[in-house]
Amino acid sequence: DGVVDFGRRKLSRHVAGWSFPWDVIAGTWVLTANVDWATATGALQYRGESIHRIEGLAGFYNDIGMAGLAATLQADIDSTAPLAIRPATVDVELIDVGVAISNVTARVTPDIANLGVQVEGLSGKLLGGGFVVDPFTYSPAAERNSMQVRLEHVQPQFMLDLAEFEQLKVTGTMSGMLPVTLVEDTVRIDGGSMRNDPPGGVIRYTAGQAGAGSNEQLAMVTGALSNFVYDSLTAKVDYTEAGDLKLGMRLEGINPDRDPTQPIILNLNVDNNIPQMLRSLQAVRSIEDILEGRAAN
Repeated sequence: DGVVDFGRRKLSRHVAGWSFPWDVIAGTWVLTANVDWATATGALQYRGESIHRIEGLAGFYNDIGMAGLAATLQADIDSTAPLAIRPATVDVELIDVGVAISNVTARVTPDIANLGVQVEGLSGKLLGGGFVVDPFTYSPAAERNSMQVRLEHVQPQFMLDLAEFEQLKVTGTMSGMLPVTLVEDTVRIDGGSMRNDPPGGVIRYTAGQAGAGSNEQLAMVTGALSNFVYDSLTAKVDYTEAGDLKLGMRLEGINPDRDPTQPIILNLNVDNNIPQMLRSLQAVRSIEDILEGRAAN
């Protein structure tokens, strides 16, 4: 039996010359091993199991933080067979990438022979809603890894707040599917789609037509969005390797302040560089302070 407690000091403070971009700042790792061995034939033969219990683990990689990781990993040890790790459930209370992802859970099955992992039931909370990922296999050695991410009831207002669009207020929620491809250290989304959940919602652009100037088309759009009651809000979603999020949005509804009987259809394109936005969010907070406060609770 062995216990490593990270609650007293960071892992980096136990190792001289630590230069890695990651660290562990809280949590415990408990190891239990039961092994039988013999050398009667002149060669060491052994068989047994080891159980690793991880509780409350918190740490970070660069500006990405993680807190509240819990998992139990059980490995079968046999001198006549490759190491085999049994399926395990992994739970994480918080992943902070500048945006909080909480209550993450997944069932993972390591594939030692192929240096990969099979993932099932990956889900969590994000942007006021949640996400579920279809079962997939991840291999660091693969040229690309693909997964289907299903967004459920996320709130557009959370996204607007992150982008600091203070003059735009939106009610309602959206759900959809994002085909995600991981290529080395980049993420791509090609042909994703989202649609509002019934019954719809309201969009209010509080700046009015002050910024429209003499642009009649822009004035018409901002006027319609001053109190836009929509029953259909759809978006095509693409995310490039450079980190540019491209939304092709279509809105259908009315403005009751103008003409409640006149249907309005608007097509809007929105672009934003997500890494740049996340860096600006990360710059105003200390990931270590956030994780230490989380671990203390």
